[in-house]
Amino acid sequence: EGKTTELALTLRANGAPAGAGADSPGGRSRLPWLVLGAGGAAVLTGVVLFALDEDVSTEGAQSRQYNDFAPEGVAIGAVGLAALGVGAYLLLRSPAQPAGPRVSLSPDHAAVGWAGVF
Repeated sequence: EGKTTELALTLRANGAPAGAGADSPGGRSRLPWLVLGAGGAAVLTGVVLFALDEDVSTEGAQSRQYNDFAPEGVAIGAVGLAALGVGAYLLLRSPAQPAGPRVSLSPDHAAVGWAGVF
């Protein structure tokens, strides 16, 4: 009675291997990298669509059909740039310690909670 004992616990979901979940082993979320990748893909798609744009010629024989991809290219590129900005922001502000369950035990009480930066 009156003795202090230190207890270290590692909590995992039932059947989940170590390292499984939304956080990478480095403690940073994968979300910023996913948003950056999607933003880069959208910017690249916008550039390709803008490059494929065909303007109507006012001289010579007129084609019955032409591809007007510039508006879509600009819109998709703008969304991609916004996603790149959000991804960079998330990457720079990601906490080094992931949020997760915490357990505190003492001789007269016990507490279970969730701690982290949200």
